[in-house]
Amino acid sequence: MIAAVLKEQHQQELERLPQELRIGLQSKATVRDEAQVQEQIQSLQNLYRQQEEQNIQLQQRLDEMEGLHKIY
Repeated sequence: MIAAVLKEQHQQELERLPQELRIGLQSKATVRDEAQVQEQIQSLQNLYRQQEEQNIQLQQRLDEMEGLHKIY
């Protein structure tokens, strides 16, 4: 009787194991994917800041050139 109960419990654990492994792998993949998305967002924010700074510098140069053009 006890052996049958233990066998049944063991069988149930074996049946649950693949599902638990899938859930664990999905969770790990989700965490990894979220980290990758966060890195991409950070990269895009950095790129945006660089482009913004370059635009400011180009606008300043353009303003200087327009000022020189008015002098001549």
